[in-house]
Amino acid sequence: MFIDKFLNFINQDDKDIFNFFTSLENRLYLTYYFEDIFNRNYIINFNDSNYFNKLLDIENDKLIYLIIIKGVANENDRVKYILDFNKKFSFNDYYLFNLYKTLNNDANKISILRLFTVKKFYSHALVHLANKNIIKENISYLTQEDFLLFVGSLPDEDKISYINKNILVTDIIAMLSLENMELYFNQITKIQKKIVIHKIANEEIKLYMLTKYSYLFSQDELDYLLEKHNYKSV
Repeated sequence: MFIDKFLNFINQDDKDIFNFFTSLENRLYLTYYFEDIFNRNYIINFNDSNYFNKLLDIENDKLIYLIIIKGVANENDRVKYILDFNKKFSFNDYYLFNLYKTLNNDANKISILRLFTVKKFYSHALVHLANKNIIKENISYLTQEDFLLFVGSLPDEDKISYINKNILVTDIIAMLSLENMELYFNQITKIQKKIVIHKIANEEIKLYMLTKYSYLFSQDELDYLLEKHNYKSV
């Protein structure tokens, strides 16, 4: 299988790797199997950077270029080649995000952020920064899904600040600790209370709240929730 051949050759000596990527037959297979290869984790083990730079200098196929730069072992070098790629080709945000996920250093991630053109991918990239202050400063760029993912990672004190601003109240109350949840639960409408219980992800807390506030639901609604969550009774 070609993918096995690829994984074998990227661990050979520099000349063999270079010849592998410049072979017409292999290039056809690299583009054909691009998705399968690019979605893997791999390292292309060039020992001599001259071979690597020469390969990129002559590479004019966008997909093969992406395969090569994803295999760069050193993260700082990988970022440099990603930025170089952007000067030579135009980025598909899906593939850019695939490369972005290989980065661990926030400084490197931030240098790549500006390359995203689609809000969904920019938001996904932003929310994966380790520095929460940077995310907070740019929170308006997050999609609702990523906003909730970010808020869910914060302590209750920070979550409550968004509740007090009337932002996605039911979603955020459903993320609180039981003590704080009940405190804010008593400040919302009956309909909102039912929505909160539906949105609680913690099964233990959900069962507790469903048991305590079962009077909010019709028997049919209770039966549905019991069956859905495998609860015996409330």
